Amino acid sequence: DNVVKLWYSDSPEPGRVSMIHRILEAKVYAVGPDSAPVAIPMKKIELDEETAEMSANLTNPAKMLATVCDIGVKESRRRKPASGSGVSQSAQAKESSSREHKEEPPTREWYFCKYMTSNAIKNKDADKAFEHLSYRLELIPRLEGGTLVIAAYLDGEPAKQLSVSITDVKGERQRLSTDENGIAKLDGVSKGRYAIRSKTVLDEAGKVNGKEYAKTALVSSLILDIE
Repeated sequence: DNVVKLWYSDSPEPGRVSMIHRILEAKVYAVGPDSAPVAIPMKKIELDEETAEMSANLTNPAKMLATVCDIGVKESRRRKPASGSGVSQSAQAKESSSREHKEEPPTREWYFCKYMTSNAIKNKDADKAFEHLSYRLELIPRLEGGTLVIAAYLDGEPAKQLSVSITDVKGERQRLSTDENGIAKLDGVSKGRYAIRSKTVLDEAGKVNGKEYAKTALVSSLILDIE
């Protein structure tokens, strides 16, 4: 069965769908072997009071998938400073009293996700397939021999010094940083699935659905199957 399932979570743990309820809007498009992007109607299924999933059926196998999710506003919260291991309780108490809890401001979140195969990205126009979706933070892959090259763009411009996380076929994660041209490279790639993820937080404030926010977080992920 060709089924697309959408989940979103603060955790990278696969299958956690507790935040689907927070999605205000999700637009999903698929590209087949020889077709233009086609919108996929997504159906939200309530699993219980706290969890849900969004899924859709595909008439044909997709070589590329893309989604844009407006997650809405994440309320402000206080984050406790980390405590070091092997420190006495009295030392911890003294250190804690000298530091204030860091408060995270209310933040509007956008989630951008793409699925591609290595055969699909060989097409010279592959990077333009979803340009109408207006990805603000975009990760565009290409292969140069045994090297995976990721070009990162923020609002259409090269995203310099952007942290990029890549989980390889063995499940091992590496953290890279883009150069002055918005490029990050991973050598020695092989057949299998790679998960690429990046996030940036901007000083953009506003109001949506009656909720004010002080920051805007852009999260972009890319699942690449190297065939």
